[in-house]
Amino acid sequence: MTENIKEFISAGDEETQKFAEKFAKKLKGGDIVALSGGLGAGKTVFCKGLAQGLGIKDTVKSPTFTVLNLYKGMFNLYHYDVYRIINQNELFETGFYDNTADKNGITVIEWPQNIRSILEGFKHYKVTIERTDEDNKRFITISK
Repeated sequence: MTENIKEFISAGDEETQKFAEKFAKKLKGGDIVALSGGLGAGKTVFCKGLAQGLGIKDTVKSPTFTVLNLYKGMFNLYHYDVYRIINQNELFETGFYDNTADKNGITVIEWPQNIRSILEGFKHYKVTIERTDEDNKRFITISK
């Protein structure tokens, strides 16, 4: 059964980042955050807020073409974009299983639906970001 943790309506990138920054304070080493949402929904913006909340000073960029970006702060932040991952072997080659086992790390995964069967074996936060019909607003739901 899924437990709803938080629902939030963001008026734009700045509010999305601030919300994620506050959420980051609840995270502990070994946590996994699965970020779902369409193109341009704000997944990387949310990850930027998480990074700020974890004391990371580096500029967070989408790992679309690199699959994984690593940032260091209070925790190691493993930022994945698995949009192009097509099988478990490719995911294994990224160090995914070692990174998710890092008790001093937080793993963030964009496009988690592409590895749904793998994620079923891990406890994780599910963050869904949906754009609304109004300007730049986003509806964000976090559940575990």
